[in-house]
Amino acid sequence: MPDIRVLIVEDHPITCKGIRDVLETATGISVVGEAHTGAEALKKIEELRPRVVLLDMRLPDMSGVEIIKKAYTMGSTARILGLSSYNDREFISELLTYGASGYLLKDEVPEEIIQAIRGVADGEVGWVSRKVAAMLSQILVKDQEGSTDLTARELKELNLVVDG
Repeated sequence: MPDIRVLIVEDHPITCKGIRDVLETATGISVVGEAHTGAEALKKIEELRPRVVLLDMRLPDMSGVEIIKKAYTMGSTARILGLSSYNDREFISELLTYGASGYLLKDEVPEEIIQAIRGVADGEVGWVSRKVAAMLSQILVKDQEGSTDLTARELKELNLVVDG
């Protein structure tokens, strides 16, 4: 089976290098490129045709959600894993609503990132970090108690993520 082709989209050089170093040690994963802006990411998604895009949610020229929308409009079949230091429910909800396969926090252990890349490359969806999963669980509990401030669409997306 060929290696999983991964594009890293991250605007901080040291973070990008750290992710690349981690992924290059993983069997069956090949980093095919890096992008540091949204425009560069879209260009490389089209040129390199990665199987998985590890996407920072905040770039200098556009948000991760904008990149996802444009990538899928271009016809990309890449699986997108959001990567952020923010565990804000709006980021997560928007990202998953527009077709991302998962959402990881930047403080994940390397093995979790590798496992998520392999999972989404195989077609799995709903990959979230443990901290994000805990936050989503709290939101569901509040919903069951009738005290959530989520929209109906956000609740539907959240239930889909929880169901895997």
